[in-house]
Amino acid sequence: MDLGEKDQEYPLKWDEISPARYTPWKLQRNEIDKICKKSSERIQKNATFSLIKENAERLKRNQDQTLFSLNYKTFVSQQDKLDVEAKKYEDIMKEELKGVQSSALLSDQEEHVADTAWAARNNEWLKNLRKDAYLQEAVSVVRDIPK
Repeated sequence: MDLGEKDQEYPLKWDEISPARYTPWKLQRNEIDKICKKSSERIQKNATFSLIKENAERLKRNQDQTLFSLNYKTFVSQQDKLDVEAKKYEDIMKEELKGVQSSALLSDQEEHVADTAWAARNNEWLKNLRKDAYLQEAVSVVRDIPK
């Protein structure tokens, strides 16, 4: 069967991208292990990650729940209890984190200088990045890499 792009009605011409020049990192296994250990320790101590884990366990438990009461009052009471539980996790990653900064590239800002819609979307995206515990941990992992 002819399923590749070359077999399509308007295929792109074949081309090749020159390889990028870079110097590979030469981290030793023990350095990687130290970085992973530091990250695990930070995650275990981090209240946001604890809430994320709890919420994931709660969602899994609720997903696995297949028996429900046919008594209306009992069912509504159970659902109300689940709603109260869910409220505890609504504010995960709602506040900006210390040490997480984000901004658009200067070239992007210059390119979209007159585009107010882009600016609004970009500002919202950047604001959300400053609340992202996963991004904060990724930055910490990069900082742990020996120079």
